[in-house]
Formats: sequence, C-alpha cells, structure tokens
Amino acid sequence: MISQYIENPTEALKLQKVVGMRITPHLHTSAELIYVEDGSAQLIMGSLEYTIQSGDFAYIMPSTLHTVIPNSYQTSIFTVNCKTDLIENVMKKFVKYGIKQLVKLKKN
Repeated sequence: MISQYIENPTEALKLQKVVGMRITPHLHTSAELIYVEDGSAQLIMGSLEYTIQSGDFAYIMPSTLHTVIPNSYQTSIFTVNCKTDLIENVMKKFVKYGIKQLVKLKKN
C-alpha cells in the first residue's frame, strides 16, 4: 500500500541533515531538494538510480517515490522540503549563500 510511504509536512520549509543514514523509500506532497555536503550516495527515484556526490543537488518532484543510500557512514546530506511555489526562492538563496543561510531561514 503506497500510503505507508507518504509524508505530508505542514511546514512551509523543512530542513534536515542526515549523516551516514539511509533515507527510507518515501514520497511527499512537497518538493524536495537534496544536497550532498560530503561523501556520496545512491539516489533511487522509481526505477532510476543516480550517484550523487559532494556538491551535488537533486530535485525531487512532489509525489515521486525515492530513497537515498549513503556510500559511507560519513556521507552528509541535507534535505529541504518546501512547497513547490517556494522552490525557486530556496534555490536562489542556497546558490547565493549556501546551506548556512537555509539553516538560518529555518530558524527564523
């Protein structure tokens, strides 16, 4: 049953840092950005698999089943979930200021 994988965040912006942990298969109603801060991982979206590494971004469309499997226990990944109408602004802030600015935005 697909409903066991659905996340439906109520926050406009959800930021999470994951180090060395597998992100289990899930989907959500928001868009998701994945940023690899350090290391590498396998990103699986449906039947497609990608290797993402330090400095890489991945954009996950809403309602896309996906999982992230780190290639080591030191792999550091940030996930940012936000409503699709905010994605462009979030990306601009990230490109201009980096992950520290997104953390600051989240705290405010």
